[in-house]
Amino acid sequence: MELLCPVCNGFQTVNMPCPSCGNAMEDGGPVDGYSDPYAPYMEAGIESYCVHLIYCPVCHYDFRIAWHLVAI
Repeated sequence: MELLCPVCNGFQTVNMPCPSCGNAMEDGGPVDGYSDPYAPYMEAGIESYCVHLIYCPVCHYDFRIAWHLVAI
């Protein structure tokens, strides 16, 4: 069984308005990709997550979301 990020692998997309200005938020990819290309997944207890940077290209508001990895 392999664990994959649903957003990185296209199973799920980011579809939410910016809480600041209302424009569409975009996925900036895994946060670890900005600093450590060899560790995109974090282990937290028995559950695994892939943390993504979600940002607004208009007002530059951003936040992070931890996506649960899915088994395939």
